[in-house]
Amino acid sequence: MTQVIKNTGIQTLEKFSTAFKEKDGAKIKQLYHDDVRIWHGSTRQSQDREDNVAFLSNVFDLANNIEYINIKRHAIDGGAVQQHTLVGTFKDGTEMPSLEACLVVKVNQEGLITEIDEYFDASQFGEVWKRLA
Repeated sequence: MTQVIKNTGIQTLEKFSTAFKEKDGAKIKQLYHDDVRIWHGSTRQSQDREDNVAFLSNVFDLANNIEYINIKRHAIDGGAVQQHTLVGTFKDGTEMPSLEACLVVKVNQEGLITEIDEYFDASQFGEVWKRLA
């Protein structure tokens, strides 16, 4: 009998994606290590846990629904890579612009996220940036 062992990074990204779809900042915060660093290639800035959860909560507040689709995950040493398309609908019924993105995620042995490097074309997110301002 062959035993399938899932990569901890992939398991964590599955939980992260579910919490994201549920717009649950508290669940996302629980997946982050206290000293997590989230780096955004679009701004070349990093956020800590509190700042990132606050940012995501602001994005969630704009949306009736939001989720990752077309997800591809690949295990890497100490984590996983996720490619996805972010889609959603604003509270006024307008569709959010779809956003192609890639997350490089590092996790510790407990499955907590210690680092995220996020890559996407910031121009695709323009309408969201406007509504966040």
